[in-house]
Amino acid sequence: MSMLMLASCIHERRSIEPVPTNLDYCIRLADIHGLWGGYDVTIQHDGTTYVREVKVERGHREKRFKTKLSVLELGEVKSFIIDAGYFAFRENVRSGVPDEARPHIWASFDGYSLHSAKWANDNDKRFDLVYHRLLNLAVKIAKQRPTWAGTYDARIVWPSFLKTN
Repeated sequence: MSMLMLASCIHERRSIEPVPTNLDYCIRLADIHGLWGGYDVTIQHDGTTYVREVKVERGHREKRFKTKLSVLELGEVKSFIIDAGYFAFRENVRSGVPDEARPHIWASFDGYSLHSAKWANDNDKRFDLVYHRLLNLAVKIAKQRPTWAGTYDARIVWPSFLKTN
């Protein structure tokens, strides 16, 4: 079983107790939908940040970005996640409706740890605040010069260290 699958199983308990993991990242948003495109954001413990942007106009086009958040910026994102009450979020378990997006957020830092997902048609202020903060960060980073651009392939895992988690 991959470490990511194992970590996801551990996180499914929705615990805010420290969860021992050796993930290479502390915050992650996965929100690329096959029909609508979207963004993935992965922030490592040192602030290194990877953004994957997929747009569906004229075929599925992808751009990848890599930057580094300052210590202050990373601290602000972590504080925002805690202050938004994200670690108290509980997913509404249900089946989705056709074409409904279901973004995932992983956060594991400072003794807190949670992996959750939320259907787009559900409303929860805690999840939505964090989702929009990470999405806005992705959009901001995606205005920079990409490190790679080309045709989107959902089978590609990027950054590559996610394959081993």
